[in-house]
Amino acid sequence: MPFKVKYLTRVGGHLLFCLFIIAFFGNFCTLRIASCQHIYKEYLSGVIVLMIVYANYFVLFPRYYEKSLFLKYSLWTFVSVIVAFLLEMLLVAPEISATYGDPSRMFTMEGVVIDGFYVLLRDISFATVTFTTLAMNYYRKRALEHEIVLLEEYNMIEAKRRGKDTTLCRINLNAVSYCQQNDNFTQIHLVDGQVMYRDGTLRNFVKLICNHHGVQISRNVIVPYKNIKSFNQSGVVVKSSPQNVILSFTSSYQQNACIQIMQNTGKLESGDISRALLPKQQSKSLTNNQRKQQRDILLEYISKHPNCSAADIKKNRRISQSTVNRILAQLKKEGLIEYVGSKKTGGYCVCEKEAMNGEM
Repeated sequence: MPFKVKYLTRVGGHLLFCLFIIAFFGNFCTLRIASCQHIYKEYLSGVIVLMIVYANYFVLFPRYYEKSLFLKYSLWTFVSVIVAFLLEMLLVAPEISATYGDPSRMFTMEGVVIDGFYVLLRDISFATVTFTTLAMNYYRKRALEHEIVLLEEYNMIEAKRRGKDTTLCRINLNAVSYCQQNDNFTQIHLVDGQVMYRDGTLRNFVKLICNHHGVQISRNVIVPYKNIKSFNQSGVVVKSSPQNVILSFTSSYQQNACIQIMQNTGKLESGDISRALLPKQQSKSLTNNQRKQQRDILLEYISKHPNCSAADIKKNRRISQSTVNRILAQLKKEGLIEYVGSKKTGGYCVCEKEAMNGEM
C-alpha cells in the first residue's frame, strides 16, 4: 500500500474512533440529571474519555512502558484516570447543587455516588483496554524484530514441532519448502517432508519473509526464493521430499509474484518464464532496470574484491553465468575494468582511472 494511502487510512481510522466515542458517551452519558440536561456537557464527557485513551497511546506508553519504567507508567495512568473522573464530575456539579440546594450534599446523594462509581469504573476500563492493546502490539513488534535479526544474521526462523512439545525451535530458512496458512496457525513445510507450526495468521510471516527472502504467491502461501526449482505463468515448483510440490499462483498475485521471482533469483534471461506474461513496455523496462542493477552490483563487487573471477561473482551475487559474462564484457569494453594475470590465476580489477574517480 502506498505511503500516502496508508497514512490517510490510519488517520481516518483515528477520526472515526474519536467520533464514535464522543457520540456514544454523548447519547449514553451516566452523568445526566433529569431536570438539567446539557447536551454539550454530555459530549464533553466523551472528549474527556478520549483524553485517557490518547494520553496512554501517545504519551505514557512510549515514554514509560516501552522504556521498562512500569511503576511510573502505572502511577501516571492512575493520575490521568483520576483527573478525568474529577473533570467529568465537575461538569455536572453546578446542576446538582442547583437542583438539591445544598452543595455539601452533592457527593453524598445515592444517585451521584452510584453515577460517580460507574464513571470511575468506565474510565479505568478504557485505560485497561488501551494498555492491553498497546502491550500486545508492543510485544508482537519486539518478537518480529527479534526474528528479523535472527533471520538476517543466522538465516534462522522459529517454529514449533507437531505433538505435545510446544517449545520453539530454530530451523534454517534454506530447509523451508513453503509456508501455508491453515485457520489460525501457519504450517511450515520443510524440504525433507516434515511439517512445523507457527501460531497466528500469515500476516506477521509476510513481514518477516517477503521483504528479501521469499514471495507470496497466493493469499495463504509464501515460498522462499532459494527453494524455487522452476516457475512459469501458472505457478512454481518447490523442492520437497519425496517429490517436488507444484504450487499455483492466484490471479491477484500472479504478475507481482513473477516479477519478484525474476528479480531475486536471477532467472530473467534463463527462459524459465514466458515474456508474454508481461506487457511489452513493462517487460522492456524491467529488463533495462535489471541489467543496470546487475551492472552496478558487479562493478561494486569487483571494486571491493580485486582479482576476482567470473565464477566468484556468480557464486556470491547469485547471477547466471551468461549474464555475468555479458556484463563483464560490457564493462571491459567501456574501460571500467580490466583482466589482470593469467587465465587460470588472474582476475578482474577496476581500472585506476575509475578507482580514482570513485575516491573523489
